[in-house]
Amino acid sequence: MTKAQASRLFQAFQQADGSISRKYGGTGLGLAISKGLIEAMGGEISVQTELGAGSNFIFTIPFALAKVSGKSISGALKGKHVLVISRSQDERRVLIKTLGSFGMSVIAEVSADEALLKLSKKEKKDSTFDILLLDSESEHADSSKGVEFLKFKLGLIGIPVIILKTALEDFSLDHKEYKILTKPFTPSTLHNMLVEVIEPKKNERKVGTAAESPKYDFGIFKVLLVEDNPMNQILAGELLHSVHARYDLAENGRIALDLLEKDNYDLILMDIEMPEMDGMQAARLIRENPRLTRIPIIALTANVM
Repeated sequence: MTKAQASRLFQAFQQADGSISRKYGGTGLGLAISKGLIEAMGGEISVQTELGAGSNFIFTIPFALAKVSGKSISGALKGKHVLVISRSQDERRVLIKTLGSFGMSVIAEVSADEALLKLSKKEKKDSTFDILLLDSESEHADSSKGVEFLKFKLGLIGIPVIILKTALEDFSLDHKEYKILTKPFTPSTLHNMLVEVIEPKKNERKVGTAAESPKYDFGIFKVLLVEDNPMNQILAGELLHSVHARYDLAENGRIALDLLEKDNYDLILMDIEMPEMDGMQAARLIRENPRLTRIPIIALTANVM
């Protein structure tokens, strides 16, 4: 960026490129909000930029070290034995530390074979477990039958299993004993799920005590998602997947028009700011087509000012 562009970056509604169809969307509020939040916490934010080379945004915030309170840790976890199987050394290291802070006894291995080898050298009382934490990339973790075989192999029949997966994985196992925990997760999220599987009866919601979240099923509908931002594509896709809606993805208005000529859709989710053809122009062209006038179009945008 030029020095003139950099000087106004932290002002509300200011951007280096203000055209609606630019490659990257936004309203010019992100850096202004970031500056306000950082300064409210006693910090500073700045930019180092060179035209044609790139920009570095730097911020500093002073923090005090937090004190972990043992009162928030459930007594149900203390003394429980956990077996962790994960190919990631970093993941095993973090889980050993986190589970240990809950008062749990942990064995973490790279594979079931390595776990068997280690358990064979221990006394029987030290080879029993209350729960299995299994990374989704581990061997046999891709199916219910595979996980059951793994539990049989390890002599862990009947114990609950928590599968660790990333948000980008299309991963699901239909089994009442399995829980899915999406990475990255916080210690408190892991703690709560462990309590839920170890003491399921205490965590069951009593009838009439609280309203359950409504469950929707839009499996009969097909949606056209028009969005250029990769993170927004993932988020919208996850939300549509959660209600069983089928959808196609278009990265700009021009691609959306091509898809609408080839297929039928019940709903269009349309981003406003996209390259090549923005959402406003695409919506106008859609409404000019008599075949497409009745398809609802919902705008997706942060530009509401």
